[in-house]
Amino acid sequence: MAQTIEQQQPIINRASRFIAKYGLSKTWLAERTQIKRQRFSLFLNARFALSENQLERLIDFMDEYERRMVG
Repeated sequence: MAQTIEQQQPIINRASRFIAKYGLSKTWLAERTQIKRQRFSLFLNARFALSENQLERLIDFMDEYERRMVG
């Protein structure tokens, strides 16, 4: 079942912190997670909810990136 933008707010917040923490560009992250740049930008501005697949790719990428940065 698709989530609303309100339900995705914690992931929006995490993605914003992730971008700031590692000094990444939004475009770079969108490309790596195979999300169209415009949709990703709207998502980060809480104006567009990602599909379940897109959300899963984003979360998985952030998890893996942070795991690699630690060790």
